[in-house]
Amino acid sequence: AVVTGVPAPTVTYSIPSGSNFPVGVTTVTVTASNICGTVSCSFTITVLDVRIPLITTPPVNRAVCVGSNTTFSVVATNVASYQWEAGNGITWGPIAGATSSTLALNNVPLSMNNSLIRVKLTGPCGTVVYSVPVTLTVNPLPLITLSGSGDAVLLPNRSITVTANAN
Repeated sequence: AVVTGVPAPTVTYSIPSGSNFPVGVTTVTVTASNICGTVSCSFTITVLDVRIPLITTPPVNRAVCVGSNTTFSVVATNVASYQWEAGNGITWGPIAGATSSTLALNNVPLSMNNSLIRVKLTGPCGTVVYSVPVTLTVNPLPLITLSGSGDAVLLPNRSITVTANAN
């Protein structure tokens, strides 16, 4: 802006010329002062984040047997960083070291059954997008129960029936 007058005013900007602006709306105030007084005007700068992460292939539910391995993956554009999280739908916590587009879980314990998993994607300008939570189902190994009828000791010419039930 060119400001003229006699005597020449001192012009100040609330944000100096050449500054970087954050994503969003920022108000800049210009003040001109001389011996006759001070006047100000304001204008806004709007910076749009056009590089928001976009999920093209979201993670999907997985079902595994206890002790098995599984992976979750996401395909997205405009991503600067990934962070996989586990939670219950209300509270979420980061999974240590899970910072790529794929989450590998090895030797999955039964305690993870019905865990919710999501991924936090951060864009180059800091915008955060979360995937829809998916469920990890962990199936237990079968349980075999043996039962017998008759004597517990098998003698000649005697029989015993052993029944096995699997759940």
